[in-house]
Amino acid sequence: MPARKIEVVDVIGAGDALCAGYLSARLDGLDPGAALARGVDVAAACVGSAGDWEGLSHRHVD
Repeated sequence: MPARKIEVVDVIGAGDALCAGYLSARLDGLDPGAALARGVDVAAACVGSAGDWEGLSHRHVD
């Protein structure tokens, strides 16, 4: 799957972010393709900000 075109600020944590997005999607029951798309989105958010987790969204769980 192609990466998103974004301005890269810091690449630290990109691989971990991709894995976290993929695994969270699989745990949510998404198919592998949709899980990979989430992983790519999470990795893009990671590399688009400074730090290894600061640009990531947070999941609200009730």
